[in-house]
Amino acid sequence: MEMEGPMKKDLPNARRIELLGILALVLFLAYSLLGLVLGIVVWVMANEKRKLFMDAPEDYTVASLRRVNVGRLCGVIAACVGIVALVTGILLRDVS
Repeated sequence: MEMEGPMKKDLPNARRIELLGILALVLFLAYSLLGLVLGIVVWVMANEKRKLFMDAPEDYTVASLRRVNVGRLCGVIAACVGIVALVTGILLRDVS
């Protein structure tokens, strides 16, 4: 059976983005600021790869887009919770 057209490839760094997103969540639990920074970095990296996929979806696999989305979601959660924790910490410090 012959395939028509070129084979699809994974988005660059899709697995790395997924792992860094998960790592951002884990690091947030131990080191809030590091998890926050890593979450923001992963969020930005994932947005770039999602744009790459949207520009040429016929070139990349959907599985790699899912990995990027998982990493992005973990990064967004780590960043948002990190910001809330940082603001809460600042406010509680001023109250004491």
